[in-house]
Amino acid sequence: MEKYLEENGVNMSLELKEEAEEVEDDLRFLHFEYLKKKKASQILHRNQVKFLRHIGMLPKPETASAEVSADFPIDLDSFRYYAEKY
Repeated sequence: MEKYLEENGVNMSLELKEEAEEVEDDLRFLHFEYLKKKKASQILHRNQVKFLRHIGMLPKPETASAEVSADFPIDLDSFRYYAEKY
């Protein structure tokens, strides 16, 4: 192998390193493109859901109700205190 390298003047490790750097650059570019397309598809999906909810094809999300409900009994003494105070 040493004779081949000396005769042809080729350094295989440098070629492999350059090739690896090119592949790494391509991979970075593809990853960036993937992230852009993923973000665009998420925005598109969100807008479609908003539109479908607006026209009534999808149910609207439930919002917080102004009504108060509790699972425990009302303390009548504290209720009387606030009723008398105000």
